[in-house]
Amino acid sequence: MTETGEQKIGCPQCNNLNIVYPPLGKYRDIHYEPCEDDKGEPDHNLKGTVECTNCYEPFAYYWCTGHTLR
Repeated sequence: MTETGEQKIGCPQCNNLNIVYPPLGKYRDIHYEPCEDDKGEPDHNLKGTVECTNCYEPFAYYWCTGHTLR
């Protein structure tokens, strides 16, 4: 993640990298599927969608609040 929070995610159709921004500072990781290691946190995953800047196909992704290493 950059200082502005920007992250890049590849389009599942054409692999083009698309820039997305987390909705809140607590969301640090981005995934194609909801994170299953949510520890019972109701807002651990937040769904987002983006239209690819190359093929113009929309796709979904999920913001995760992240995890601490143990």
